[in-house]
Amino acid sequence: MERLFSKFPQFLFLGIYFYLVLPIIIFFFFWLKRPIGIPAVLIVMIGTFLCYKAHDFKSINFIPLSEISKINLLSIFAIVIFWVILSGVGGYTWQNADHYTRNQTFNVMVSNPWPVYSNTSAHVPLVYYIGYWLPAAVIGKLFGLQAGYLFQAIWAVIGILLCYGLICLKRKKVSVWPMMIFVFFSGLDAIGTTFIQADTLKIFGSEHIEWWAWFYQYSSITTQLFWVFNQALPAWVACLFIFLYEKPKNMLFTLSTLLLSSSFPFIGLIPFVIYFMVKRAQWNPSYSHAHHLVASLWHNWASIQNIAVPMVVGSIIGLYLIGNESVSGTIPFIFSQDGTFRAGVVFIGCVILVILFWAVTELALHLGHKIFIFIGTVVFFAFVALQIPTFDSLAWWSDAFVWMNLTIFYFLEAGIYLLILNPFIKDKHLLLLNAVCLYVIPLIRVGYAFDFCMRASIPGLLLIVLWIIDAFDNYKILSAKIHPKLWIGILTGLLVIGSVTPIHEIKRTYFNTFSYYEPITISEEEMFSFPNVCGDRNSFFWKYLARR
Repeated sequence: MERLFSKFPQFLFLGIYFYLVLPIIIFFFFWLKRPIGIPAVLIVMIGTFLCYKAHDFKSINFIPLSEISKINLLSIFAIVIFWVILSGVGGYTWQNADHYTRNQTFNVMVSNPWPVYSNTSAHVPLVYYIGYWLPAAVIGKLFGLQAGYLFQAIWAVIGILLCYGLICLKRKKVSVWPMMIFVFFSGLDAIGTTFIQADTLKIFGSEHIEWWAWFYQYSSITTQLFWVFNQALPAWVACLFIFLYEKPKNMLFTLSTLLLSSSFPFIGLIPFVIYFMVKRAQWNPSYSHAHHLVASLWHNWASIQNIAVPMVVGSIIGLYLIGNESVSGTIPFIFSQDGTFRAGVVFIGCVILVILFWAVTELALHLGHKIFIFIGTVVFFAFVALQIPTFDSLAWWSDAFVWMNLTIFYFLEAGIYLLILNPFIKDKHLLLLNAVCLYVIPLIRVGYAFDFCMRASIPGLLLIVLWIIDAFDNYKILSAKIHPKLWIGILTGLLVIGSVTPIHEIKRTYFNTFSYYEPITISEEEMFSFPNVCGDRNSFFWKYLARR
């Protein structure tokens, strides 16, 4: 057993790739025409194998099984299972309103032939980020609907344990408290609600308190699980893997696996993927000329899994998702008038923004005036954001109240944590990148709601969670001038205030489950009346790629 456990890193990484890739394989095999689907599946499987082989497991050590407390292991399993049950995943406790449509989406995926068309008079195709449900839907088709719902909960438990395993591997310890930080981390919604909507804030109350800033919301980790588990869980696994261990030549592969399940977190993760691809590249010091630099980048990034798989996954799933009725026509910068995708324009724009950001942060670190350069960077990115037509109208943003509200929201939800964590964080480039991203994300609005703000922020918020765990692990080594115990005491106080949000979410589930709970599922007719789950039968994907 000890010898088997010594291969924990191998099993963990293999499990992560399996968790992220399985929905893609199912989708390609059952939803695409066989001449397209089978080669696509083979490419993804080869890419997965190459990603796994790219890791040097000899350099990744973990503690022996004999040094791990069995009580700690049992406690973690109990916390994760209890947390998932309380979330409503699987339907074993009260569910938030977002589950109603998701329940019917899953029911349709189990009961209808694949690829899924509605049984309504319109007979429209299902176009949604369905990745999370695909493994459970296979179980549902084989063993019945209730078995499928049970597997949804099991799949959630597996995803959270993979995240926890990455944290343990990084810390080389198995402790319970990092899991508690993961469960109870949140922005300071309690303070915002106290000043804006005080009547909804009651200690251990049963109200949802995260909409205090009106236009914006950064969802706590628990809120993400309780409301949008289908987007959050794959995103947690991929983000933590990229932040902690993924190789540059694998990162585009891992990023692409989120397209089918976590579309907005996928976008929010792009700046961090670019950053880590540069940060972790192994540079040859003899390379002094531009063409040598290009050669070095190619050596670090070029691989089958980093080029072929993202091209296949991105093109197929991209064509699938852009047929969604709620997206089509709402993003003029990305979609031209005839509906074609301007990938080159988007790519060039991203490259320019990254280069400018890198130049500004280098200047900040060189001059030492971090706070002034940081403010300038925020203003610069906000100005750029205003110029991009993907965002909301300029008239809406001309109101000073909107900007004041955004700044207060940012400070309470992320800025205050970044300020307190600054002495603990060695990578100041990454700190500034995350700070800017979390300020700019609320300005972007895709579709007709504010989902982008809530979901594209997931990577940045997870990074803060990792920094908090690292701060508690390493605060004793800080300079005495910083008063580390005082600093860690302030951080603890912020976490306690933030925990009011997940406590409210848990209390809502507890109270409503024992009051009146029964599973609620809307009708198929009602579900397909929402444009965000409907596709266009005449789009390229359904005409040329999908099975008939």
